[in-house]
Amino acid sequence: MDSRTSRFTNKVLIQEWAERYGEDSDWFRYRVKGEAPRVGFSAFIPPDAVEACRKYRAEGFTTMPKVMAVDVARFGDDRSVIGIRQGRQFRILGLYRGLDLVQLSDKVIGFIETEQPDATVIDGDGLGAGVVDILKHQNYGKGLHEFHGGATASDSAMYFNVRTEVWGSMRDWLKAGAEIPDNPELAVDLCAPGYDTVRGKRFHGSITLEHKDDLKARGEASPDLGDCLAMTFAVKLAARQKPALQNLIYSFPGDQLQRWMQ
Repeated sequence: MDSRTSRFTNKVLIQEWAERYGEDSDWFRYRVKGEAPRVGFSAFIPPDAVEACRKYRAEGFTTMPKVMAVDVARFGDDRSVIGIRQGRQFRILGLYRGLDLVQLSDKVIGFIETEQPDATVIDGDGLGAGVVDILKHQNYGKGLHEFHGGATASDSAMYFNVRTEVWGSMRDWLKAGAEIPDNPELAVDLCAPGYDTVRGKRFHGSITLEHKDDLKARGEASPDLGDCLAMTFAVKLAARQKPALQNLIYSFPGDQLQRWMQ
């Protein structure tokens, strides 16, 4: 049934969706009008790709750059997530509820010290801007990148905004095979958002990821874990330099070096 005709639905929210997605979009047709989408409304990331990655074991990633990401909680029931990706492996470093910005910043600094990432990406929208400021004040600004998901994508013909673009990069990474934690919450986060094609004068034909506020409005949790992994694709870095042969030689004691050279 068309939820616009029900006296129990939130008409203000429905109007916001109409303005955000367009009443003729597949997202609006499927979620509000109760009509079948034209091209099939489905998860942006296929569940079978995610399930395969939960069993995947990455190799040969140690020379790849480390990118750490921090998704800062915006609401009381959301979690702040710290994760790190190196090549085709992603690890969750920490999940936190109820931390203030100083406490969360201390956690981030601790992981910067132990993990030595080549780049750290922090969601700079909302409360995340405070974490960015604290890290800069504490002289941890090197390699720090502030993420703004609503900004225009570098490939605006393909993606509506930066958030959709990094999720697109993450989707390609997962479909090609990657190691992620065998974590059901992460799997749900990755498969929860839907997508649609923009119709209108601006960005017509580009892909837009379902807004996290709309996910929560229809009973889904905010995809904090998924956003954390996606943000690691916001920066592009060159592979780490391999140790020079000369440095390796000097690191060997004389007797070990002779045996190694033989």
